[in-house]
Formats: sequence, C-alpha cells, structure tokens
Amino acid sequence: MQTAYTVLIMLMLVGVSRLIGRVIPLPLPLVQIAAGALIAWPTLGLHVALDPELFLFLFLPPLLFSDGWRKTAEAAIHALEAEEVNPQDAAQSALAAELKARIMSEYRHQLEVFDDSAEAQALAFQMALLERRLRLKALRAQRLELYSLSRQHQIGDDVLREVLGELDLSEANLGQVK
Repeated sequence: MQTAYTVLIMLMLVGVSRLIGRVIPLPLPLVQIAAGALIAWPTLGLHVALDPELFLFLFLPPLLFSDGWRKTAEAAIHALEAEEVNPQDAAQSALAAELKARIMSEYRHQLEVFDDSAEAQALAFQMALLERRLRLKALRAQRLELYSLSRQHQIGDDVLREVLGELDLSEANLGQVK
C-alpha cells in the first residue's frame, strides 16, 4: 500500500510541477526533483518513505528521456543552421537548401512532440495518428498500383517481389493503426 501511495503522490507532483514550471522559469526536471525532495523531507508532515530504487525507477528516466530528445534536437537544429553549404552551381545550392530545411523540419517536429504542455502533446498525438493513417493509405495505393502493373506485364516478378518487400517493411514500421 505504501508503494501505491508513493506512486500516486509522484504522479500528482509531476502534474503540479508542470504548472509550477510554467510560472517559474526553471527547467522542468529541476522543479520535479525539488518536489520529490520536499515530499521526502521529514519535518514537513508529508514524509513518505521513499525507496531510492522506486524513486529512480519512476521519476528520473522519463525526465531524462524527454530532456535528452529535446536537447539533441535543439543541438541538431543549431548545427544545421550554422552549416555553410558551398555547392558549385545554383541548382545544387537550391537542392542543398531544400534538403537542409527538410531535415530541420524533422527536428522541429521532434521538439513539438516533446513539448511539455498538454495542448502540444494532444496536438502531436493527433497529428501522429493522422500521419500514420495517411501513410498507410498511400502505401495501400502503391500496393494496388504495383499489382495492376504486374497484371499488365509492365513489371517483372522480381521487381514485384522487391517493391512489395519494401512496402511491407514500410507498413510494418507504421505499426497498428486504429
């Protein structure tokens, strides 16, 4: 029962710490660690006997995971912004700029996914579901076209097998879509 009580208090603190993090400009992990230390302080009357292993298991990994992804995505964006591309002609220059923008867009998407606000997380979740559904629909259209090309003898069996294998892998990477 003590463990369940501790877990509930920790979950409550995570929610409260996000609110505090919006008011006080401190990193979220620092606010949450301070809140965890406060509930373990014996003289405050909230003393909960925290098993150190339970604390480490429940509290720190999610903080470090989201913070790690956020920091690495920010570093990647800064590196790409600082990168000077010196192609020989205008066509290569335009292509390099487009590729750089596309890669930076992927990292900005990662930052949106790991945004702490509930609204941003809900929006990111909805966008991820929609993206998976659209990608699955596109893969199914590719598969139907591939079968049509095969029936019309416009592609060989080896091409059919190879492309179907790639489509199967892409579909498996999408996971189960509800």
